[in-house]
Amino acid sequence: MAKKKQTTLKIVAATSMTIFSLFALFIGTFAWFSINNNTNVDGDGGMKVENHLKSFQRMEIYSGEYVTKSGTDYYRFEPTPDAEVTISYDGSAIGSFVMAEYTAFDRHHPIMFVLSFDNSLGSIDITATTPTSYYVGDVANNGLNQGVGGDPDTKPLSSFIHTYATGYAEYLPAPTNLGDGSFYYYSDSTMESYASNGGSFVTFSGSSFTYNQTFSFAHFSGVSYKKIVVFLDYYQESIEYIVSAYLKDLTDTIDLACDWKISV
Repeated sequence: MAKKKQTTLKIVAATSMTIFSLFALFIGTFAWFSINNNTNVDGDGGMKVENHLKSFQRMEIYSGEYVTKSGTDYYRFEPTPDAEVTISYDGSAIGSFVMAEYTAFDRHHPIMFVLSFDNSLGSIDITATTPTSYYVGDVANNGLNQGVGGDPDTKPLSSFIHTYATGYAEYLPAPTNLGDGSFYYYSDSTMESYASNGGSFVTFSGSSFTYNQTFSFAHFSGVSYKKIVVFLDYYQESIEYIVSAYLKDLTDTIDLACDWKISV
């Protein structure tokens, strides 16, 4: 009997995202290969930031990975930022970052953005919005074959990301050494606790999904925070849903364009 050919989906993404009411520019590629049942994603790019808050001082960008230490899973971030962006009021700047390859065995490649303010924030609410009215995984409405900005070959990144958020009064906790150098560690359970202050454009209930063009996160009130930490990661459940929905149709290269913005 002939051996059944297996397939793999590789997503290559170059990221350019905005904070404080700016549209992100995220370019990427889906490529379908006949190797094995994996889903691969990687990306790199730069973040454009415009400062519309007088109290905003700077943004630091930290690359991360998913590791296991003594039986505990952690999101681990480098102790020093990959980039630090200082922006004057009503000014703008670019900060670069890299999102590593996503595979069925290596799904988490988070990026940590630390936003610093010179005055304590008594309350904050971050809202992500997109003009895209459809979810790529919506087969009934031909989601895969619709495009962004009038380009049918470009797909919306809003279908592929998830955010988490937390805040600190003054400083991040000191980096921890778990045997191979000092890093910022956030356990699986800790990150899950931040999910209540995170969100995504698409949510799932069993085999069904709900897509919204707006979601709010980082809901903090009655606090005294000078630092807000936003985590960005690929949305595993959404990627797997899209792969499953279009298993027979993912045969070409597909460009991704980020169609969403974040407002503070």
